[in-house]
Amino acid sequence: MREACDLVVVGAGPGGLAAACRAAEAGLDVLVLDAQPEPGGQVWRGEARKGANRLARRWLTRFAASGARFRPGARVVAAPEPGVLLIEEGASSFAVRYGRAVLATGARERFLPFPGWTLPGVLGVSGLQVLVKDGLPIRGKRVVLAGTGPLLLAAAATIHAHGGEVRYIAEQAAAASHWGFALQLWRHPAKLLQGALMSAALIRVPTSTDAWVIAAEGEGRVESVRLSVRGREERLRCDYLGAAYGLVPNLEVARLLGCETSAGAVVVNERLETRVSKVHAVGELLGIGGVDQALVTGELAGLVAAEQPIPVELERTASRPRVLRPARAA
Repeated sequence: MREACDLVVVGAGPGGLAAACRAAEAGLDVLVLDAQPEPGGQVWRGEARKGANRLARRWLTRFAASGARFRPGARVVAAPEPGVLLIEEGASSFAVRYGRAVLATGARERFLPFPGWTLPGVLGVSGLQVLVKDGLPIRGKRVVLAGTGPLLLAAAATIHAHGGEVRYIAEQAAAASHWGFALQLWRHPAKLLQGALMSAALIRVPTSTDAWVIAAEGEGRVESVRLSVRGREERLRCDYLGAAYGLVPNLEVARLLGCETSAGAVVVNERLETRVSKVHAVGELLGIGGVDQALVTGELAGLVAAEQPIPVELERTASRPRVLRPARAA
């Protein structure tokens, strides 16, 4: 079986949706591939059904009306020749011949092993959050979250909202670093409000900086976790341990296509073109930047692929160092 399209978009998270919408609305035949059963990516997982996030709802509605085609459960496994991808879809496979490609494969969790990390019930924080959103029976279960970064707070809020008992949040970063990050949010009022609402919901949850996992313990599955908390050791009983050590770009497909990388990100030019002809990269592939970066770079790549003029405001936004931070091609 073979598909053909003007533009193939690999990844249906915010960046992929933005690219697909812009290109399809300009008249291109757009095919979007994603391993998940519905569009939205990890960050907007389940929003196609729930619609609680207004930004997600707006983009998912726009995507549904754009005319772009969506193939769920599709995973890129090979690039046998320029302009062709081999796709695995369940027990079957097919090839896609494309004119241009936008890679929007997002990020993956970085997991640092520790004694007991292979016990059932020990998960990456993002993975635990996804399972809870998908219906993992978490109500009444004791959860400890450890590691570093804003994923800890986001996952804790999700677990709390679904009835889980968040027993402890162990932030590995030093207090000064933690508060330094918090102060940066003053430049982003929407994110500041989001963080404040999450913190308010979790106000009774014990939290510490300078804290990390020594070991997960249990017979057959995790039953407790030993933590180092500012130099002293603590043991907490738990049913789940979520560990987060940040995100890194998911470069598997980019490397499969032969895209150049530098410092863990895909090298692109100002048009978001990689060193591979007619292949663009957007979002977290350019460096971890969140939803805002994904949407802006996705829109830009979709317009470039469709050979459309770039709106002045979008170009201005994309040029901001904190929004677009790619490793620039020479």
